[in-house]
Amino acid sequence: MLTSEIDAPFLVYDGTKMKDAKYPERTLAYKYKNWRGSASGRTAHMAFQKKHWFDVDITIECLDFVLDVLYPGKKVGISMDHAPAHMAAEVIEYIERRTDEGRLVMGFIDGGLTSILQVCDLAANKQLKAIIKKLYHQWRAEYVRAERAKTPDEPLRRVKLKMNIEKMTEITEAAVKEFNRLERKDNRRSIAKTFKSAGQDPWDHCEEAFKEHLDALEKLPMYKMMEARIEARTGVVLGDASDPVEIDDEADDERERDGATVAATT
Repeated sequence: MLTSEIDAPFLVYDGTKMKDAKYPERTLAYKYKNWRGSASGRTAHMAFQKKHWFDVDITIECLDFVLDVLYPGKKVGISMDHAPAHMAAEVIEYIERRTDEGRLVMGFIDGGLTSILQVCDLAANKQLKAIIKKLYHQWRAEYVRAERAKTPDEPLRRVKLKMNIEKMTEITEAAVKEFNRLERKDNRRSIAKTFKSAGQDPWDHCEEAFKEHLDALEKLPMYKMMEARIEARTGVVLGDASDPVEIDDEADDERERDGATVAATT
């Protein structure tokens, strides 16, 4: 928030965790465990999980990266959504321990509110993905050109693209650096401004900015649909005897959960 920049990336690729491997030293996790410090300019941390997703171990590994690598000795404030892995007993125990150490202040975003309150989803995701896409297309053009140069007598030879994990990581690192450069350019500071519009700037009275943010969201089709669902249920929930519609509560609850998931990920 104060720098209006994204921290160094924590990346999760598909692969076997060292603790689950018969021969840990043969895993990608072992090979790249020191990626950040192995060469100048490297900033990312690589983690590995069979579905390249956040589970309990990866969540704790990420928090360790933030607390002990990015901000050693500092008190860090983090907001996370209610993903199942984030709410697991082992993670909650970890959070309580680091909180007792005076190192961590954790806030959780309630389900269905991620797309309203999670600042980097609002301020950074779209542009960061666009930068990654641009860098990927640059790499692809260079890769194809180099491959075609190997067989100049076959100018239309089909080229199979193969990006290795190191190049993926380098592109992501470069994208974060480029995003941060743009944040500093002309004092754009979109992340800092989004903290205010999302009602999360503790040093500013931002009620009006937050209200404007919510009013803007109300105009989006997804939120109009969710509002219509809520209004349609109100009569039944309040016991309006004039409402003749019979509702299957279990099925409707399932639809609400689906809708909340879509709203959060949109």
